[in-house]
Amino acid sequence: GELAREAGPLFHVRVQATFGGSGSLRARIEQGASPDLFMSADVGSPRKLASEGRTVVPAIGFARNRICFVSRRSAGITPQNLIDRLLAPGVRLKTSTPVVDPGGDYAWAILDHIDALRPGAGAILKRKARASMHLQATRASPTQSPAAARFLSNQVDVAITYCSGAPKLLQQVPGLTSFVVPPRLDPHPLYGIAVLSARPEVLRLALYLLSEKGQAII
Repeated sequence: GELAREAGPLFHVRVQATFGGSGSLRARIEQGASPDLFMSADVGSPRKLASEGRTVVPAIGFARNRICFVSRRSAGITPQNLIDRLLAPGVRLKTSTPVVDPGGDYAWAILDHIDALRPGAGAILKRKARASMHLQATRASPTQSPAAARFLSNQVDVAITYCSGAPKLLQQVPGLTSFVVPPRLDPHPLYGIAVLSARPEVLRLALYLLSEKGQAII
């Protein structure tokens, strides 16, 4: 939103944004949707569009994020006891859905790293995450995030999510705490752009995202 507000008047264009899971948005493009730019929370989806000949330049990395564990304080989860507490039978785990949302892919990459350290643990944790995906949470308000709704409806004890969204989640739900994923488990999220049109204003907007001013906003 902030990028659109800044860049639109600068280039005398109206920037119309559509938001959603990157995998879902990429699928819509493959099925015939025709945006000018596709900004994704991963580089895999832009690379796939490039491999299909849909882009005018190769995929471009434009931002990085971090992954955080957000949990109830009562669950007693810390970086030191993380694996043991995640595996505890009473601890319920939430991740986004892989493929549909890169956040889910990054979360499951963390679970794969855990499995490499403790064979068999990854499969157990993925079963927990799948169980959470099938639960239906009721939103308490239109401004409430899905993750907040699941905590407030007592469906989850720990969520693997982007650190950029963690402060808002902690604000919406009392009694939560968070920490950055330990370095040995870090999937190093990288966001990408697919430039789908050669129109000059589109190319200028893509370059703006990479400029000093655009990067300061990001």
